[in-house]
Amino acid sequence: MAVQIPEYVDFIRLSDDRALLAGPATTKELRGDSVALVEQALPSLRSGTTDADLAATLEVSTSLAGDLIAQLRTTGVLRTPVASHGYWDWAGPILGIDADTIQDSNVAVLDRSTCGLSETEEHPFDLVSVDDTSALEPVLPEVDLLLTLTVGESPEFHRAVVRHVSETATDWIPARLTGATVTIGPFGTPTTQGCYNCYDQRRRASTELSPSTVESIDDRPNQDRTPYSTYVHGFLIHVLLTEAVAALGDGQSPQSSGAIVECDLATFTMDRREILPVPGCELCGTS
Repeated sequence: MAVQIPEYVDFIRLSDDRALLAGPATTKELRGDSVALVEQALPSLRSGTTDADLAATLEVSTSLAGDLIAQLRTTGVLRTPVASHGYWDWAGPILGIDADTIQDSNVAVLDRSTCGLSETEEHPFDLVSVDDTSALEPVLPEVDLLLTLTVGESPEFHRAVVRHVSETATDWIPARLTGATVTIGPFGTPTTQGCYNCYDQRRRASTELSPSTVESIDDRPNQDRTPYSTYVHGFLIHVLLTEAVAALGDGQSPQSSGAIVECDLATFTMDRREILPVPGCELCGTS
């Protein structure tokens, strides 16, 4: 079986018989004669190699090449060569998720923010773009997760999404840019307690503005033309993809589960607020 040392793991020579293999999440030390061999083998290990191929490259026995690979396995830096997922290759282990295990997951994205999620950043799953809520019906039964992006709270849009995901019990993570705030969540199906309906009702009730004023702010027609930079869009997408990876990973739970995660772009502060379920919610059935 072919093995590989990813590009993000650095080989740092300290002395004749000492070296470090330094990754984003961990650093391992190598000692002894194998240090020189690893340095010689590094180009092959970067591109992916087997015991036999490495033996031929180093002009050593297959058993010695096998021993070298076995030693490297104990460091945890070796992986099976697959399509690169960029950032997720090393961020996944920090999150406790092997990106390769979710590469067959199907994720749909409905982007009304002009962020261009599918073109901006690599993602370790299959992604399909949806143009409008009217196109969700045939797509949702085939996907594991739905992501939506908007500028502004866009409650009517989100309620339309709720109607569709309710029919298929599809997991959903909404994301939006509102003023100077990036907001993610709540994650879950509409029947998850602390659902989007609970969030929307709590949001409206928490302001001193009249319901009609809140409605006018939510529906103002020029909010999609807010001059957000590509960096702000990129940040929104990055946080959303991180939540998506956590949602798809086994035994993981995204930060936005039953909550919203907010980042104030002016002060760069993060806040997670659990959503108090609304008694008698027509979606999550809180009693």
